[in-house]
Amino acid sequence: MIKEENIRLIFGLKLKQLRMDQGISQQMLSRKTGISVSYLNEIEKGKKYPKPDKVAVLADGLGVEYDQLTSLKLDRNLAPISDLLQSNILSELPLDMFNIEANKLLEVLSSDEPNKFSAFVNTIIAVCRSYDIKLETFFFSVLRSYQEMYENYFPELEEAADTFRKEYGLTQDPVARRQILENCLQEQFGYQIEYGGLDAHPDLQDLRSVLIPDEKTPRLLLNSSLTERQVIFTLGREVGYSFLNLTARPYTASWVNVTSFEQVLNNFKASYFANALLMPEKPFIQALKSIFVEKTFEASQLVELMESSGATPEMFMYRLTNLLPKHLGISDLFFFRFSSDWEVDRIELTKELHLSHHLPHGTFLNEHYCRRWASVQALHEAKQLTEAGELTQPICLVQRSFYSENKSEFLILTLARPQSTVASTLSSVTIGLNLNETLKRKVRFWNDPNIPTQFVSTTCERCAINDCEKRVARPVILQEEQRLETMQLVLQDLLK
Repeated sequence: MIKEENIRLIFGLKLKQLRMDQGISQQMLSRKTGISVSYLNEIEKGKKYPKPDKVAVLADGLGVEYDQLTSLKLDRNLAPISDLLQSNILSELPLDMFNIEANKLLEVLSSDEPNKFSAFVNTIIAVCRSYDIKLETFFFSVLRSYQEMYENYFPELEEAADTFRKEYGLTQDPVARRQILENCLQEQFGYQIEYGGLDAHPDLQDLRSVLIPDEKTPRLLLNSSLTERQVIFTLGREVGYSFLNLTARPYTASWVNVTSFEQVLNNFKASYFANALLMPEKPFIQALKSIFVEKTFEASQLVELMESSGATPEMFMYRLTNLLPKHLGISDLFFFRFSSDWEVDRIELTKELHLSHHLPHGTFLNEHYCRRWASVQALHEAKQLTEAGELTQPICLVQRSFYSENKSEFLILTLARPQSTVASTLSSVTIGLNLNETLKRKVRFWNDPNIPTQFVSTTCERCAINDCEKRVARPVILQEEQRLETMQLVLQDLLK
């Protein structure tokens, strides 16, 4: 069902279109109808919807039928814009997050040359269909942009986590921490927690948890394969939904279906809250600084901090993206999560966040990620140790990576481990820190001679490293780009 606000937008757009088609100004229409210019302006901006008697007056003033003016159909040249408004996508867009008012956007939509903008919207829709770009993909992209705007640090969520921690006496002891979160969910928010609740549903074994909503007793079903840390994080995130009063939310972890941006945003907020609960801001940064002042890198120190925080590798690395920009000024960074299924030898980038503008962006479909990356090397090491039954803790690798595409250099920290819910799947999480002057002052082990240096690329298909012994695909995309560049140079000379 189309939302009321979009009905106002469509009516205002149609009114302005009819008025401009007839060459009538708002002042002229005001004189013909007796409706003030200010009220007409609010109608055309989608802020007001006139009462039936005023709609009739407007229809007479424009010489059109009442039903034509109130119809949700627009002329053919604005049809894509009408489709956009009637789909309610516009209402789902978090325009307020970017300080964009819907009526201001409407002014662009109904500009003096709406045909061109209509063609632009139609083109975007066609591209999305051709490349199977779904709405949820767009939502996640918007969320990443939102995180990048604020360097992925949100003080209101940090404060909420600190308030909860003090109010409930949350400690770092894992047994006590789990008990406090359980009691809060059960006694404060009325949850029923069912450990192993997904065991009877084989088709849901890839999920970590499912919430069955109920006003009186919501039921939280947990996968029995979760580690203790994953259980605590899941409980912390559920507390976050209730403590922060986030009602629009997904009922599964991981994602199965996305119906609104508010779900995506609230899931991010609840997850951020859980991480902040488990890794308090001030002591975490203090411990991290003690590692960064060392002149040599010790992987055991990083793993020990993760272990003492009760965090999984992903929770730990993602927490770094929250706090490094705020407290150490290390804001030029990126976060990657790779998954690998060793049964089919497939490596896939499943999560990314860029606070850096130096590293090439984008999830490259059907391409082979550079095997020189520490992220990929850690997956191979984790696979070998897992198959041998010798993996007792996450693989931790460090690397200085020199990216051939744009000549930038990053200090790479990677943690890899098996995923508990899928036995054959491995996951590596990476944080890349741009090797600039700020990093060199804050992280003293950046030039530790024991840290390997590696020339890397994004994917094999785009790689210019000729003698790469780890290449698994020809540089076809790079070669095509070079071919076109050569053709352009020859054409320029010819045309001269």
